[in-house]
Amino acid sequence: MNLFVPFESIRYLLSSNDWYTFIYILYLLTRPATMGATHSNYTGILSEYTRLKRFGWFDAFIILFVITGIILTIPALGNHTPKTVFVYHDNRIIATYPLAVNRTFPVNGTLGKMTVTIENGTVGVSEANCPLGICKKTGKIRHPHAQIVCAPNHIVISINSTTPDTIDAIVR
Repeated sequence: MNLFVPFESIRYLLSSNDWYTFIYILYLLTRPATMGATHSNYTGILSEYTRLKRFGWFDAFIILFVITGIILTIPALGNHTPKTVFVYHDNRIIATYPLAVNRTFPVNGTLGKMTVTIENGTVGVSEANCPLGICKKTGKIRHPHAQIVCAPNHIVISINSTTPDTIDAIVR
């Protein structure tokens, strides 16, 4: 394997900021001699490297397009922040509370009372009298459309960013 590379070539490659091209050239320089890695190829590789286009109008357009997309997406993401906690019993809303206010409140279920806690933008069940206590083990939820379900008590606790009466989609 012939690894002779002039000193000026290495210095020129290391001073560039085009790392993808630099890695490609290193690959070409370290190929075995049977694949054509000779000293005559090194000058061809360097002349090919200097002819490569650095940055053009198309690159600037793509960068501008991506930045515009990010800027236009940020306000849309802000609309889906959770704002309200809905408590359902047998598919009826029995309580709604804002997620921003810390509080603890009782909820009457089929088997008895359970205690729901809202604190620091999260909702969780702190006490429940159901047999397995899965609603307590679910932990605290904070994202929109997340739910805590207590099947024995027929209670569903949900976080939504809009009122539950709005229609998302109609399927026929």
